[in-house]
Amino acid sequence: MDAWHSAFTVFVAIYTERLLQAGLALMKHSATVQNLAKMAGKYAALQYDTAFRKLRENNPTAAPWDVPHTELYNKALDDGLSYI
Repeated sequence: MDAWHSAFTVFVAIYTERLLQAGLALMKHSATVQNLAKMAGKYAALQYDTAFRKLRENNPTAAPWDVPHTELYNKALDDGLSYI
């Protein structure tokens, strides 16, 4: 998760150069991923983030940064808890 957090920090710096107002939403996403890692493990968190970004790439309005995607979140949580 340390590597993910470092990479996400760089991503936020670049992203907010053009969309400064997105900073708070990106920090919310970061908190969501980190909380998921604490609850279900780092692989669940990375699974969620990867799936979230793919969804967002195809349809940004379907996945705002500051709103956890319930279906993806619950799947990652379930998968993560299955291995704990």
